[in-house]
Amino acid sequence: EFSKLLEKRKLKEDREVKKRLQNIFHRGLREARENNYYRAMTEFNLALVIDPQNSRAQYYLAEVKKGLTDHLKELFSDGKYAMESLQYSEAVNIYCSIIRFIKPTNEYDNDRKIAFEKIEELEKLMGKEKGEIKCIKKS
Repeated sequence: EFSKLLEKRKLKEDREVKKRLQNIFHRGLREARENNYYRAMTEFNLALVIDPQNSRAQYYLAEVKKGLTDHLKELFSDGKYAMESLQYSEAVNIYCSIIRFIKPTNEYDNDRKIAFEKIEELEKLMGKEKGEIKCIKKS
């Protein structure tokens, strides 16, 4: 009797975990479709907390990170093109958008640093003082 109760309880817990993971995947995929990379990564990391060996969560997390990396490459390319075309205001807008877009995490700190360096370079090209271009508001 006791082993049957345990088995029944385990089946119920497995179903609950499966349903919870299904909801997490649904939210994560929706965020990924809308290019909300950080929200999607949060969802897939949550799935990995619940089930660390979940290959589906590992795959989706890797895909979202690739999407974020590709998006950043495209923005940097646009910024470089704007600078080369002497469209400095447009370049400022692009590099500031990168700075605002990247959440301060260790993983993308280098991209953030490069964007700040580009802003400094643009300040010189535009005859502005160092630190004159503000991309983020101080709280």
